Amino acid sequence: RMKAQAAHGGRAAVQAAADFLGGSVIGRGPVSKLELLTRGGFDTGAIVIGEWETTFWNEFMTLEQGGKRFGTFPDLIMTLDARDGRPLTTAELREGDDVFLLFVPAGNLILGEGMRCRDLLAAIEPVVNKPILDYVKNLFKRARFSIRLRRISGVLP
Repeated sequence: RMKAQAAHGGRAAVQAAADFLGGSVIGRGPVSKLELLTRGGFDTGAIVIGEWETTFWNEFMTLEQGGKRFGTFPDLIMTLDARDGRPLTTAELREGDDVFLLFVPAGNLILGEGMRCRDLLAAIEPVVNKPILDYVKNLFKRARFSIRLRRISGVLP
């Protein structure tokens, strides 16, 4: 769908992706600030696009506007090239790049059980220097229900 819309420009391609994933195009603008540190094979840092600020640890971890949290991993937060709609990783971004910001709530995504592991998500907090667990408590409730359902159905002992 994105490829078919790419001929109509970046906005059309990005909107096609948002529609397919059940997300929203929440902004467009130049990358005005980019902090990138690579260590141990991981890229960490922060990016500002217009009034949106993101933090990342290879993947985008938080999305805030005016200090208010809008999205938290495992929500899908993406940057896409405004010219052609091509996804841009955090390592590819440069200050001045014109990008769209796409947001898809985790509830619209198929998530593996690892995304419901409190210890794995807690490890993000000191890396991005932002709270994570306070914003994803609903994932842990689903995990307990999922495990209980599997025990009832005989999948787990």
